[in-house]
Amino acid sequence: VNSTCECTADVDFTASIVESTQISGAENTLSVTLSVSGKITGLDPATGTWGVSPGGMEPDDHVKAVVTIAGLTGTLTANNAAHPILCHTTEKGKACSVGTLSSTTGDFVLNTANWNRETGTLKFSVLSEHQEGRDKSELVVTFNVTNRQIAQTAIHPTVAICANEDVNTDADEAPILSASARIILAGVAGTISISKYNETLGEARAVVGIALDT
Repeated sequence: VNSTCECTADVDFTASIVESTQISGAENTLSVTLSVSGKITGLDPATGTWGVSPGGMEPDDHVKAVVTIAGLTGTLTANNAAHPILCHTTEKGKACSVGTLSSTTGDFVLNTANWNRETGTLKFSVLSEHQEGRDKSELVVTFNVTNRQIAQTAIHPTVAICANEDVNTDADEAPILSASARIILAGVAGTISISKYNETLGEARAVVGIALDT
């Protein structure tokens, strides 16, 4: 299998991202939409080699796209070189395939991405072919992270494809990963603590306690 994945795509794109929940400690599904103007050749699933475009491009001109989503900090999701990820496209009759290289076999593993918790970075290759038509091609990737237990300032992540500059996700959309919501059960007594993370001490400290009666 030709596992070489030098990033060669030079495409214009916009990016947006939404989350499924703001509840602290919950599993949160992130959906990233990439609206791409340009051409991505993709990997031939039959041979495992990079395909040739309809124009018959030479191998060195194969358009390989590596996507980096950065700034997803503060989650509880551990580092994972094969983090599960799914993809679909708005292109009629087309499938979307993504993956990352296996460190042991050198082959691409479908529906996986390289996740780094400390930097909040998710990185993967686009393995399916996408050709710009009358409209932009939209690729939608989804993956799960676990929200932190303590609320934080919400985030606008960035997205990059190859050497293109990072593009801020749509500033008109709500930022994500605040983990600022809690579930309160009716009729259950208890105390809710509101905590603030102390950067100097490296820990969360409760600042307010709210008692709930039944």
